[in-house]
Amino acid sequence: MVLFRSELQLKLPHWTRLQAQKKTNSLRLSWKKSNHSRKNLAKKFQSFSEREATTLKMQSNTASAQKKAGADAALVVTPYYNKPSKEGIFRHFEAVSKVGIPIVVYNIQGRTGTNITTDTLARIAELPNIVGVKEASGNINQMMDVIAQIKSKKPDFAVLSGDDGLTLPLIAMGGDGIISVVSNLAPAIVAELANKALDGDIAAARKIHYRLAPFFKAAFVDGNPTSIKYAMNFKGMPAGPCRLPLVDVTDEAKKVIEKALVECGL
Repeated sequence: MVLFRSELQLKLPHWTRLQAQKKTNSLRLSWKKSNHSRKNLAKKFQSFSEREATTLKMQSNTASAQKKAGADAALVVTPYYNKPSKEGIFRHFEAVSKVGIPIVVYNIQGRTGTNITTDTLARIAELPNIVGVKEASGNINQMMDVIAQIKSKKPDFAVLSGDDGLTLPLIAMGGDGIISVVSNLAPAIVAELANKALDGDIAAARKIHYRLAPFFKAAFVDGNPTSIKYAMNFKGMPAGPCRLPLVDVTDEAKKVIEKALVECGL
């Protein structure tokens, strides 16, 4: 699920991810229109498509296909393995932005091997159709720099956390929401956390944050999406099996996940 400030004058007031299916070297997501709201999950969310690719041609073709399929936006990751330079990263997003679908930049060095520095992101943010960033660098100082150096000048540029555990601190610093893993299992609770924080009720948001803290960790205890898939299947939700090279979580990881579910009341 993705939640961010509705007062931002974006074409995409709310996005939600309902169910994920991972495949080798790619991310294939099932999206559907839904009726949820900021307050009670009853307001319409828009479709938001994500796909990883190593080359510009692959990502441009994928973004074009997503646009034709009716997706309202695309989450575009930095090309992985080939580790492009700063200029290469900029030109990559420059080309993808010409597809004509709103683009959220996905910065996740741990999976791509390359960090999008704040100065490079500032250039990318000036491109047409670039509407925000999913900041999954795990570096809170970098996230702060993005808000101070980019969002302060471009208020409509959405800065979204890519880590559930950093949702509250990011919003408290001026960020706009979360692209969440845990919301695959507990969308209403994660939505409430984001909404409370966005509304300035930090005390209430903090209470929810610490309620979910054990599962924030457990959702990655044996990798992602393997851990969240196990949790969902354990709770009777149709997450499906893993596909190679991903395999089921270990027996020890299952115990950690199940314990966290109980501790968090999920």
